Parts: sequence; C-alpha cells; structure tokens
Amino acid sequence: MQEREIFTREEKQNLIEHCADDIYQYGQKYMQLKKVYDAYGYCMPVECWYNFRDAWFHYRKMYTRKERVSVLNEKYAMEEHLLRAWKDGIIYLLQEISEGLEFWYLNSLDSDVDSVPPEPEIEKIVDEVYRDIAQQNNEGECLNWSKVFVDGHQKIKLESRFQCCYYYYKKYISSAEMDKNLQKILHGLKDLVLEIRYSGTNIKRPNNPYEYMQKLLDLIADINSKLQKNGALYLIPISSIVAHNMVEYQNQKFDR
Repeated sequence: MQEREIFTREEKQNLIEHCADDIYQYGQKYMQLKKVYDAYGYCMPVECWYNFRDAWFHYRKMYTRKERVSVLNEKYAMEEHLLRAWKDGIIYLLQEISEGLEFWYLNSLDSDVDSVPPEPEIEKIVDEVYRDIAQQNNEGECLNWSKVFVDGHQKIKLESRFQCCYYYYKKYISSAEMDKNLQKILHGLKDLVLEIRYSGTNIKRPNNPYEYMQKLLDLIADINSKLQKNGALYLIPISSIVAHNMVEYQNQKFDR
C-alpha cells in the first residue's frame, strides 16, 4: 500500500516532462494569440500572465513533492491555470472586438447621433484625407486612415480627432451592406464567447485545451474579409477612443 502512494523516479520524471510539454505548448499558442492582439492594437490581459506564472509555480512544486496525491494535485493545479490563462486570453479578445464593433453598429442604426454635425474645417480635412488615401491605394491595399487622425494631423485639434474618425466612418464606410456584415460578425463573436463559457461548466477537462483556437482564427479571417473594404477594419482599434470622446463631447454640450 505504501508503494502505491509514491511515484517511482521514472514515473515522476515522465509526468514532469509531460507537464513541461504542456507549458511549452501554451507558450507557442500564446505567441500565436498575441499576434492577433497586436494586429488589432490590443494588449493581452494581465490575468494571462498571472495564471501562467501560477502554472510555473505548481510545476516547480512537483519536483519537491513525494507522495503521489501531492504530485498529482500540483499537476492538476498547473493544468487549471494554463486553461484559465488560455480562456481568459480568447474571451477578452472576443469581447474587446465585439464591444468596439458594437459601438459602430449601434451608432449607425441610431439616427440621433447624426445630430452632431462635423465642423466645416473637419469635413474639409476628412475629405482631403480620403482623397489622399484613395490616390495611394493603387494596388488595392487600403491604408490606415484612422492612424492619420488618431496620431495627429497637422490641421486637427486634439479634441477634434474623434469627430474626424466618426465623420469618416459615416461618410465613407457606413452602409446597409456594412451594417449587415457587422451584425453577422457580432453574432459570431458572441456565440463563440458563450460556447467557451458554457464549456467551463463541464466538470471534465477538455482533451484539447486549445480546441477553440481554430474557431477563433476562422472568425478573425471572416472579420478581416468582411471589413477589408474601405478600410473598415481600422474601426476596431479606435473604437474605445472615439466612444469615450463622444461621451465627453456630448457631456460638454449638455453642460453648456
């Protein structure tokens, strides 16, 4: 009975090597996921780092544990932290993209937002930027129009940048077709979030913790395809900036 409570040296070493492979695999998938974050201008949540750190903590403790139950407890704790880190990373990305695109979609449907007309000089600048970008897109590549406004245009005041982004969207991107594409994308994003969250209620651990990665990549490819036209893809990283400034702008008008 006593012999069953302790792993042999070979058994323990095999278990540790298996866990090391899990950590390495997470690192590879993490870099793959980070590329998607970088492409949209987002930072991965700190919870991913915390859980990865905790996974290392439990992995190292496996070396010092002797009893079988203690070793397995550290192994399961390590696996749980890696799974949390991975799910947090995917869900956070899906929610950020969803919230950003939902802002543009709802504003497109709300006729009240058109009650904030652009200032004449802003309208002129936006039209100039559009002509410049259209002239440079000879090879079919849509340049990042939002970067011109957000990073600063020599004629744009700091507080007016969000108006430029919004007006550009309303005049050169927004359409019935774009609304339909945004609606389909939002459904796909939220469906995948629900699927991942629902899987967390299953008491059994998934055989493949990275099973949702391909679904995420397929969804990202669909987003890129649907939003490539007219540079709509660049709406995603500027959503929070424009949304925040629109609220501030409306509050200032109300205070007056």
